[in-house]
Amino acid sequence: MWLIGEGHTRQYSASVRREGVCDGFHVYGMEWMPDYVEYFFDGESVCRYCRTDDPEDQTENAWPYDQPFYMILNIAVGGFMGGPVADEELPFTMELDYVRAYQKKSGR
Repeated sequence: MWLIGEGHTRQYSASVRREGVCDGFHVYGMEWMPDYVEYFFDGESVCRYCRTDDPEDQTENAWPYDQPFYMILNIAVGGFMGGPVADEELPFTMELDYVRAYQKKSGR
């Protein structure tokens, strides 16, 4: 499993490698707050992007998290991290047990 945050902030990007992610179900999480976005794998924080007071972090290009986004779940294979994919390895499947989204109440 690779968890990637692409370089929209001055903090650029980060990746986390976990072995055995295909051996069972796991819980992936994201906490999206006004001043940070944090990602979790099985309850463990694996990456956190923080908004800073730096003027360069105050623009939409540097900190695009002040607007609505869509939740997209997909299988990304190949590419610069996965390498070439042989036809005999296809098709790939993604099995989901559940997807949940929560929103904190204002003032909490």
